[in-house]
Amino acid sequence: MSRVAPLFATLTRDMSVAARKERHSETHMTFSRKQATLEQEITIEELHFLRSAPCPVLAISQRITRAIVTRLHAGGMRAPPPIISRIFQEISNGLLAYNGATKMKEIAVPFAFVQFNALLLIVFFIAIPVSMANLAVSHTDAVADSPFLACLVIFSSVLTVGSFTALWLIANELEDPFGAEPNDMPMLQFHNEFCDSLHFLLHHSWMKYDQWAVSEGPWVNPVPGADRRPRAAAPAAT
Repeated sequence: MSRVAPLFATLTRDMSVAARKERHSETHMTFSRKQATLEQEITIEELHFLRSAPCPVLAISQRITRAIVTRLHAGGMRAPPPIISRIFQEISNGLLAYNGATKMKEIAVPFAFVQFNALLLIVFFIAIPVSMANLAVSHTDAVADSPFLACLVIFSSVLTVGSFTALWLIANELEDPFGAEPNDMPMLQFHNEFCDSLHFLLHHSWMKYDQWAVSEGPWVNPVPGADRRPRAAAPAAT
């Protein structure tokens, strides 16, 4: 969805292309490697299904929900029902967060509001230096052409105008926090870290000693042939 570029938009897009590529090069390399692995595992039918869906995120959530329900009916889940219900609750929380991010991305600030604020900022640029000069001259006994008074007026005007301009530029950046620019949120990095966490939980979720073999009494090592949990070797004395 195209966004209306407000006045002075060029001031917020003055980052160099080299700096942008340097920040995202490593993340894109990692994503490219994972994308190549995903293309080897995903089927053509799944790829067509995702491309034909109006919203791939909702389509994937529906597939996950159906897989959980059918697995439960087949007797493949031995967890208590409250634990299984937490799965659907977390999926719902993820969809709520996704819809909130979509609204932030797709719904732009009204055009008239943006242009009116830009017009007020231009008027502020012109009115503040004149007002500062008149106020300084009318409330001091110094000569109007005093160098100190001139420096004071210039410093006050630059500080005031610069502060409001900085707030205006920051508001423009916060309007759309998603993307590939230096000031945007690193969503690709967050996605890679989330996928790494899921991969770790699936393949290294616990150690072989992290279980109880008895219903009562002290902990017993569940590993056959082991009397106690092995301890890490003490560092050698120097």
